[in-house]
Amino acid sequence: SAHGARQSVVNILVFSSPAGYFHIFIAGILSARIFILSATYTNASTGRLALDTGSAPILLKYGCCFGYLLYIIFYTLLVVFKLPIWDTPAHNGGLIPIMFLVAVGA
Repeated sequence: SAHGARQSVVNILVFSSPAGYFHIFIAGILSARIFILSATYTNASTGRLALDTGSAPILLKYGCCFGYLLYIIFYTLLVVFKLPIWDTPAHNGGLIPIMFLVAVGA
């Protein structure tokens, strides 16, 4: 049927092409912007951006630890206990919050 063929094309587009990962690209842009806005300041002497570790939010300071902790919990639930949670969402961007914490908190 036409509906089944259309559904197959959408599945292939989402799972097997770069178009299915556009939201990951946008999430990377947003996470970089959040980091710049919350963890930097303009240096008065040079006029350039500098890292301000003292005023960075706790998730940006220890995000790597939180991210890996969430990843271990996720892995334990999904693989060790074989819970059928997030099988497709994990493949298509469900791990973005965890990877955001790891990347920005590192």
